Amino acid sequence: MKKFPIGAKLLVDEKFYTVIGNIVYTNPENDNESWIEYRMLSSQNEETWLSIDSQNEEYSLSWPTALESNQISAKWHKVDEGTQIVKSFEGNVDVEIGEKSEFIEHEDDDEEKILSVEIWEEGSEISEGFYLDEDEIEDVSSDNNSVNTGINYGTHTQEKQGCGAKIRSCLSTTIVLLIFLFGAGAISGGVESLFNSSTPCYDFISSSPDYVYVTSITGENDLKADVYEATLNDMSENLRDVQLMESEMASTNELHADESTIKTDIWMSLYVKDLLAHAGIDPEYVSEDTETGASVGILTPDEYCLFYHPEDNPEKIYVQVSDRKYNYSSRTSPYMAAAATNMWYRSHYYSAAYSTDSSKFSDIPSSYDMHKGPIVKDLGNGYFDVYSNDVKNSSAGMARRSSSGGHSAGK
Repeated sequence: MKKFPIGAKLLVDEKFYTVIGNIVYTNPENDNESWIEYRMLSSQNEETWLSIDSQNEEYSLSWPTALESNQISAKWHKVDEGTQIVKSFEGNVDVEIGEKSEFIEHEDDDEEKILSVEIWEEGSEISEGFYLDEDEIEDVSSDNNSVNTGINYGTHTQEKQGCGAKIRSCLSTTIVLLIFLFGAGAISGGVESLFNSSTPCYDFISSSPDYVYVTSITGENDLKADVYEATLNDMSENLRDVQLMESEMASTNELHADESTIKTDIWMSLYVKDLLAHAGIDPEYVSEDTETGASVGILTPDEYCLFYHPEDNPEKIYVQVSDRKYNYSSRTSPYMAAAATNMWYRSHYYSAAYSTDSSKFSDIPSSYDMHKGPIVKDLGNGYFDVYSNDVKNSSAGMARRSSSGGHSAGK
């Protein structure tokens, strides 16, 4: 079967799709046999993958999904596993040449439906679909040429561009420029207006001595999420101040959150509380993974902040911070996150923010159109939600929030 170009319109299983990218894989464990997977969008902006293995005459259609209770049900049986290495790619896909993952393929008893698990360095991805016959795949592009779909899906770049994760150095340059052009008074006015806008979580974390920058993740539409590691410094002024604040709140009967109800470990809990106390944020929800205690998600009107333990070292704490538009459009797992962490993260965002964001960001494709993950219940009533309200309403908490101004990194 011929290769389809970016922008090609395909009729697959009687449904129309537009090709926006492709990845060619090889399997070093099976004579380096290769196959191609096309990333496509339907007319309803549903993300779907078309896999074509011409050598073995195997064709399938699949889409991102999630496992119920993080378990593969008994209706699936394993039929293949191995290693896949990216040989080449085109268009809007988030891979690099030479990047590899482990894969495990499952079929149902009728050998018609499929479930695929891909284990990447950054986390795991699950997809579900079904087998196709070759004649169910038809190129219906006009004159078999690329067509303009009318939607700008962005392009994949191998290097992170612009300020991105380097925003701290860009901020420094901006400050110097403001001083040069307008004098020192620009600092209290110009920078305040520039960065007091909608990113208090990022402003606080990126400038705090209690975090170190790790990496940036590029999702769809070239949107980025930054990842930081908590230093776990027991001499931190901010963390010690959190404990002092709690003592003050308890002494005035203004601390109502019951810490015995949470599963989150003491270090992660302290860092979450630090953000709530010192970043000047007004969160909509602050939720923990009540099953494992391994993740906490903070949703503000414009940002999503995820605290989690990386899969390779559960002693560490990572925090991913991003604009909500990134979460809405990206299917990329948090950096080095376990499959269970990724599932909870996506389910929490979907439960807490997707309904609102689907209207706000209707101009771009969503990564949740076919989401089937579990619903995170009891939003707004968890321990950290109560704690956040305690901080906002207590005299000790209000004193710290007013002194922070929304983007102070220390005392």
